[in-house]
Amino acid sequence: MIEKKEKTWTYPCKIKLSSSWEIRKLTITDHYIRSGHDKHGISNELIRKLMNKLNEIPTMKPKKRIGNRDIYVWERIPYNNKKYLIVFWFKDDTDNHLWVRTCYPQKLKKKLRETNYK
Repeated sequence: MIEKKEKTWTYPCKIKLSSSWEIRKLTITDHYIRSGHDKHGISNELIRKLMNKLNEIPTMKPKKRIGNRDIYVWERIPYNNKKYLIVFWFKDDTDNHLWVRTCYPQKLKKKLRETNYK
C-alpha cells in the first residue's frame, strides 16, 4: 500500500502565542480533509480565522510532549455559535512557525478518542 504524501499550505500571519512567541508563518496540513472534517465546514480559511484568535488568550501550555515536540490541543474555540478543537505544534526547529495538524467541531470530540500526531 502506497501512502500519499501529506499536502500542506503555508500562510504568512501575525499571531502572539502566550505572549512569548510571535508567529510569522502558519502551515495547515490536509489531515482535516483526509479525516472527513471538511464535511463539517472545516477549511483553511476557517482554520486561519480560528488560529488568529490565539491573540485573544493570555497563555497556552502544551497538552503533551511527543519526542522533542510539544503538542498543543486548543479546545472550545468559539466561532459563529460553534466550538472547535485544533491540534498544532511548532514546526521543527522554529519558534515562529506553527504547524496545524487537524481541526474539527468540538461536538465530534467524543467520537475521536485519539488523533494521530505523527
